[in-house]
Amino acid sequence: YNGTNFTGGVVSSSASTLTLRHGEDYIFTGTTATYTMPAPSATILGRQNSIEIHNEGSGSITLNSASGSQIYTTSMQAGITIAAGASARLFPVGTNFKVAYNQ
Repeated sequence: YNGTNFTGGVVSSSASTLTLRHGEDYIFTGTTATYTMPAPSATILGRQNSIEIHNEGSGSITLNSASGSQIYTTSMQAGITIAAGASARLFPVGTNFKVAYNQ
Protein backbone atom coordinates (compact mmCIF):
# COMPACT_ATOMS: atom_id res chain seq x y z
CA TYR A 1 0.00 0.00 0.00
CA ASN A 2 1.47 3.33 -1.03
CA GLY A 3 -0.95 5.56 0.90
CA THR A 4 -3.41 5.86 -2.00
CA ASN A 5 -3.48 2.58 -3.93
CA PHE A 6 -2.67 -1.00 -3.13
CA THR A 7 0.42 -2.16 -4.96
CA GLY A 8 0.38 -5.94 -4.49
CA GLY A 9 2.88 -8.03 -6.39
CA VAL A 10 3.41 -11.40 -7.96
CA VAL A 11 5.45 -14.01 -6.11
CA SER A 12 6.93 -16.89 -8.10
CA SER A 13 8.15 -19.73 -5.89
CA SER A 14 9.02 -23.41 -5.87
CA ALA A 15 9.10 -23.49 -2.04
CA SER A 16 7.35 -26.48 -0.49
CA THR A 17 5.84 -24.36 2.30
CA LEU A 18 4.73 -20.75 2.16
CA THR A 19 2.58 -18.42 4.26
CA LEU A 20 0.62 -16.18 1.92
CA ARG A 21 0.06 -12.42 2.20
CA HIS A 22 -2.98 -10.29 1.39
CA GLY A 23 -3.21 -8.87 -2.11
CA GLU A 24 -0.40 -10.95 -3.57
CA ASP A 25 -0.65 -13.28 -6.56
CA TYR A 26 1.37 -16.50 -6.42
CA ILE A 27 2.83 -18.70 -9.16
CA PHE A 28 3.97 -22.10 -7.91
CA THR A 29 6.67 -23.84 -9.97
CA GLY A 30 7.73 -26.77 -7.76
CA THR A 31 6.61 -30.37 -7.26
CA THR A 32 4.23 -30.26 -4.25
CA ALA A 33 3.55 -27.57 -1.67
CA THR A 34 1.58 -26.63 1.40
CA TYR A 35 0.46 -23.00 1.52
CA THR A 36 -1.21 -21.31 4.49
CA MET A 37 -3.71 -18.48 4.05
CA PRO A 38 -3.46 -15.35 6.19
CA ALA A 39 -6.44 -14.47 8.35
CA PRO A 40 -8.88 -12.11 6.61
CA SER A 41 -8.28 -8.52 7.70
CA ALA A 42 -11.02 -6.04 8.58
CA THR A 43 -8.68 -3.17 7.72
CA ILE A 44 -7.69 -4.39 4.24
CA LEU A 45 -10.66 -4.29 1.87
CA GLY A 46 -11.67 -5.65 -1.54
CA ARG A 47 -8.97 -6.73 -4.00
CA GLN A 48 -6.36 -5.72 -1.47
CA ASN A 49 -7.42 -8.70 0.65
CA SER A 50 -7.82 -11.29 -2.15
CA ILE A 51 -5.24 -13.87 -3.16
CA GLU A 52 -4.72 -15.56 -6.52
CA ILE A 53 -2.71 -18.76 -6.92
CA HIS A 54 -1.54 -20.35 -10.19
CA ASN A 55 -0.10 -23.85 -9.98
CA GLU A 56 2.42 -24.19 -12.79
CA GLY A 57 4.22 -26.95 -10.88
CA SER A 58 4.10 -30.69 -11.45
CA GLY A 59 2.22 -31.56 -8.25
CA SER A 60 -0.65 -30.25 -6.17
CA ILE A 61 -0.79 -27.41 -3.66
CA THR A 62 -2.50 -28.05 -0.34
CA LEU A 63 -3.98 -24.71 0.72
CA ASN A 64 -4.77 -24.51 4.44
CA SER A 65 -6.85 -21.82 6.11
CA ALA A 66 -5.45 -19.65 8.86
CA SER A 67 -6.29 -20.52 12.44
CA GLY A 68 -9.82 -19.34 13.23
CA SER A 69 -10.93 -19.12 9.60
CA GLN A 70 -12.06 -21.49 6.86
CA ILE A 71 -12.20 -21.68 3.08
CA TYR A 72 -15.63 -21.88 1.42
CA THR A 73 -16.08 -23.76 -1.85
CA THR A 74 -19.46 -25.49 -1.66
CA SER A 75 -19.09 -25.86 2.11
CA MET A 76 -16.70 -24.60 4.78
CA GLN A 77 -13.39 -26.45 4.80
CA ALA A 78 -10.08 -26.20 6.63
CA GLY A 79 -8.25 -26.50 3.31
CA ILE A 80 -8.47 -27.19 -0.41
CA THR A 81 -6.25 -28.73 -3.08
CA ILE A 82 -5.12 -26.88 -6.19
CA ALA A 83 -4.12 -29.40 -8.86
CA ALA A 84 -1.16 -28.99 -11.22
CA GLY A 85 -2.19 -26.62 -14.01
CA ALA A 86 -5.08 -25.16 -11.99
CA SER A 87 -5.61 -21.72 -10.47
CA ALA A 88 -7.65 -20.39 -7.56
CA ARG A 89 -8.79 -16.92 -6.55
CA LEU A 90 -9.92 -16.37 -2.99
CA PHE A 91 -11.82 -13.39 -1.56
CA PRO A 92 -12.51 -12.57 2.09
CA VAL A 93 -16.05 -12.98 3.38
CA GLY A 94 -16.23 -12.01 7.04
CA THR A 95 -13.69 -14.15 8.92
CA ASN A 96 -13.34 -16.69 6.07
CA PHE A 97 -12.22 -16.85 2.45
CA LYS A 98 -14.48 -17.81 -0.49
CA VAL A 99 -13.07 -19.51 -3.56
CA ALA A 100 -14.16 -17.60 -6.67
CA TYR A 101 -12.75 -20.37 -8.85
CA ASN A 102 -10.52 -23.42 -8.54
CA GLN A 103 -9.93 -24.90 -11.95
